[in-house]
Amino acid sequence: MAPKPAASVRPNVTTDAAANDPNCDFYPQTGHAACGAIRDDYNNTLGGPNGPLGYPTSDELTSPDGVGKSNTFQNAGDHIYWSPATGAAEIGGAIFDHWGTFGYELGPLGYPTSGELPLGGGAQTNTFQGGPVITWSSSTGACEIGGEIYLHWAHFSFNLGPLGLPTSDEITNPDGVGKRNTFQYGGDSIYWSPATGAQEIGGSIFQHWGDFGYETGPLGYPTSDEITNPDGVGKRNSFQNAGDHIYWSPTTGNQEIGGAIFDHWGTFGYETGALGYPVSDEITSPDGVGKFNNIQNGGDHIYFSPATGALQAQSSVASCYTR
Repeated sequence: MAPKPAASVRPNVTTDAAANDPNCDFYPQTGHAACGAIRDDYNNTLGGPNGPLGYPTSDELTSPDGVGKSNTFQNAGDHIYWSPATGAAEIGGAIFDHWGTFGYELGPLGYPTSGELPLGGGAQTNTFQGGPVITWSSSTGACEIGGEIYLHWAHFSFNLGPLGLPTSDEITNPDGVGKRNTFQYGGDSIYWSPATGAQEIGGSIFQHWGDFGYETGPLGYPTSDEITNPDGVGKRNSFQNAGDHIYWSPTTGNQEIGGAIFDHWGTFGYETGALGYPVSDEITSPDGVGKFNNIQNGGDHIYFSPATGALQAQSSVASCYTR
């Protein structure tokens, strides 16, 4: 379990008299009782007073919503919460504290729907009524993740995959529409918007996307995860606007290419063809109208103008064109 402080009773909860209730088990060791479904979960699932929670340190408490119930326990800062919709579930420590930053059961997460679950590698999680989960590890702390971003994280095998655990709660992006979570490994993030869904982007491609202003810049949101190119070496992400992509390889770094220039590059076989990878972002020509990208092999370039469309030119021709 996550390291947890001693349990404390939340403010604005009320204690139900329980010592003489036949639906309750009273423990003289602490002078408190566990009742009903909370008692059953405590005894049958969590080992009762001989389990990791120890003895109750409160009687049954009525939650501020007037519906749910809870008990605090002796060890590991633990609580068991119950509501008619979710049943009884154990929650404690750093996950409990982080749940509190969302307003406990009155907030968007609602009541816990699971006890603390192991994720592997020492990590823990609780699931919640509103859909998100809170994960915890000693290296990342407690973080909330949910919705389509959570489901996309699942495609990467959760914390056992290349992304590791979340290192942020779900964040609203500067455009006020999209969302993101950051992750433990590879500088990775998963971005979501209604138009593009959830996509993974990380490393130096993420950093170069940042040079363009992230989702508020001309490229917009990523429309693919990071993809390994057919050469087995390079990587790329595609983006929302203007048919843009950022390509990376160890020898050429990160370069943006899109639109008609990208399409014409495709007629040469993209990076596996004679031209190789782009070695520049798209550049505006000196006339202020045309565009071009420099390409890896043979001093090649691909130029575009509205009048001519996209054409490939070698260095000797390109130097004449740009004078």
